[in-house]
Amino acid sequence: MLHSWRMSKECLQNSFQCEKQSLEHFKSKFVNKYHSILHLPPQLIINNREEVGIVYFENWFKADVIVLSIYLNPNQINQNIGTRAIELASNELFERGYSEIIAFIKPENLAAQKAFQKASFSNLGLVKVPKYGKVFSALKFRLSKRDLSKTFIIGEAGSNCIQGNEERTLQLANTMIEEAYRAGCDAVKFQLYKNDRIYVSNAGKAPYLDQDINEIFKAYALPPHLISKLHDYSKYIGIELMCSFFSEEDFEEVDPFVSKHKVASYEIRHLRLIEKAARSQKPLYLSTGAATIDDIEWAKSVFLKNGGKELTLLHCTAQYPAQAKSLNLNCIPSLKNKFGVPIGLSDHSSHPIYAPVAAVSLGAVAIEKHFTLQQKLPGPDHSFAINCEQLKEMCESIRHTEKILGVAKKEIFPQEKELASIARRGLQAIHTIKKGEKLLEGVNVGILRPGLQRLGLHPKYIEDIHGREASQNIPQGCGIKHDDVIW
Repeated sequence: MLHSWRMSKECLQNSFQCEKQSLEHFKSKFVNKYHSILHLPPQLIINNREEVGIVYFENWFKADVIVLSIYLNPNQINQNIGTRAIELASNELFERGYSEIIAFIKPENLAAQKAFQKASFSNLGLVKVPKYGKVFSALKFRLSKRDLSKTFIIGEAGSNCIQGNEERTLQLANTMIEEAYRAGCDAVKFQLYKNDRIYVSNAGKAPYLDQDINEIFKAYALPPHLISKLHDYSKYIGIELMCSFFSEEDFEEVDPFVSKHKVASYEIRHLRLIEKAARSQKPLYLSTGAATIDDIEWAKSVFLKNGGKELTLLHCTAQYPAQAKSLNLNCIPSLKNKFGVPIGLSDHSSHPIYAPVAAVSLGAVAIEKHFTLQQKLPGPDHSFAINCEQLKEMCESIRHTEKILGVAKKEIFPQEKELASIARRGLQAIHTIKKGEKLLEGVNVGILRPGLQRLGLHPKYIEDIHGREASQNIPQGCGIKHDDVIW
């Protein structure tokens, strides 16, 4: 029966796998694909004791994210059965600890779109889905129970994907996009430049690499036409794409494919780049490595003068790798006080946790960190970049730090109330006090914890009640209240 539904004209039209399959081929695929997660087998949809459809699940690139797919008996479409099945499956997935569910739907499949939207899924818009050796246009839907991240984490791929030939470079870049997503980054960032637009032609050798500067930049330049492909793949995976630009021409290549801009430290004095970023009306992350206060003040004024709206400064030490003693993270609160804008950290240190966690503790709202698939790959930035496992460790540490930092308002927190009710000190009766008896500290009144007895007055009142008479009998251990005292 499942095979007949799946091979129906309606289902084939609405599916990415749109070719008819024999029953034997379908059975093999059903076992291998639909049972790919052992603890999440396909779930039949039953309506009036009749099998009317199936929901199945596939792993995505994160352990806590799942892809949900559904197909129905064509006779059962547009009867709210699909919506109810999606809701029930989603609730079960959340109960099992998954935090995000995604689905891909053909744009022409209006019934499925309606079902997912009624089940509270958000429509993320069109994406290109590579599947079955083809690229399909699809709508991506998402349902999430995640809290919005407070710290914006940027996995800096930089030029670490460049491998000489274009096919291999794109393959590595796509893998870095996947790994940044797996690690928990909010964005993955690349760099676009041409060697003849950065340094003078006779720039000489780089001091820390002992190679000709222009030759290095030429060798590790990202082909501009790959930006659109990286954008498409990032959107498909579910992570934001960013790309630094180093000339006005680079900006024009990058701008259509990003929602936020990044200007590198040594470009902070490039008037035209700041102007371009400002006029785009997109948020700008501006690194401040090797910059003076005057440089930063000037760049900020240019950005605002040209209509810039959202500016985040990234404190940075322009050393590769940056040593712990050179990080000077106390600049984070001082830059915030000085410039009145959010401050983050572009971290060039080699440790995955120390600087990012300290920076978040000091109020950083963004962390940028270079990462690599393999530190021994050829290229200038691999050696000081962290690996993918360390990137994940960094993201998890930042999220834990956010939880630990919590709120800034000091009060009795909900988690404290149970013990606070029995352990905070009050004025308690040491033994039974009779009506008319004088209240005397150390004789019949003590500053004690009440346990399960009533909590008495704040101990600050001990001298006010000392020597006064009890207005009524007070049982042993009971807290002494205002009404228990003849004033």
